[in-house]
Amino acid sequence: MKILICSKTAAIRESLNLILSDIYDLILTESIEMCAEILNNAKDVNLVIGEDIVPIRDQFPQRKTLGIKDRNEVEAPFIEKPFKSDLVLKKIEEILK
Repeated sequence: MKILICSKTAAIRESLNLILSDIYDLILTESIEMCAEILNNAKDVNLVIGEDIVPIRDQFPQRKTLGIKDRNEVEAPFIEKPFKSDLVLKKIEEILK
């Protein structure tokens, strides 16, 4: 399974890389534009994880997505920062079923 992680924050990309890289093939990007370009060219991406995921959901409604949010933001499905490995893995498994 291949997951595309889109975050302008290096620490978020690094944290998710540490949690997920032993289980999934990962592509890490810094911008929504790069994410959209990858999705236009790569049909084998199973899940997109990102902070500002709404434009990706709008442009690619057929793709499975998982948003990253702070506790006071509303967006679903999502994972909260700071990340807890077991919760991240559980949420990904739920989405990819």
